[in-house]
Amino acid sequence: MKNSHAPIILFFILLTVSIPLTVAAFFEEPHGGDPAAREKYGKSPHKADGDCSICHAASKEDLTSWFTFSSTKRKLVADPVKLCVRCHGTGFGHGTGKKPDINKTNLPLNSDGTITCALTCHDMHLTEFKDKAQELFYLRYDNVKLCTSCHNK
Repeated sequence: MKNSHAPIILFFILLTVSIPLTVAAFFEEPHGGDPAAREKYGKSPHKADGDCSICHAASKEDLTSWFTFSSTKRKLVADPVKLCVRCHGTGFGHGTGKKPDINKTNLPLNSDGTITCALTCHDMHLTEFKDKAQELFYLRYDNVKLCTSCHNK
């Protein structure tokens, strides 16, 4: 009996390998982002020495203080999706604004139960990465685990 899922599996494997390589070749450095955003905001705010005020309402001093409430640290200057598209555009935006039918790994959702860029799929404060794709895109999990959190295939 022929395996009817083989082409889908092969496609997924090729996609998982090719996206990080393509992106790495496109960007000048990991976490480089959009060149226009880099010009407007300077270096990436996602790095430890980046400008936290691009996204966060609290100062960097408050964000790193033990005496600041976590709710204060989480307060952003705008809606998470609006913050992301200021620098990264809307080219991908896979699933943002939708309520997932399944959420196997308990990915964090917006307060209305919808998918957002920076909360659900990406974690801008990751410091340890399992693979190059996770590092380039600050993915909350590796590609396979992230995709299969909401998709059966």
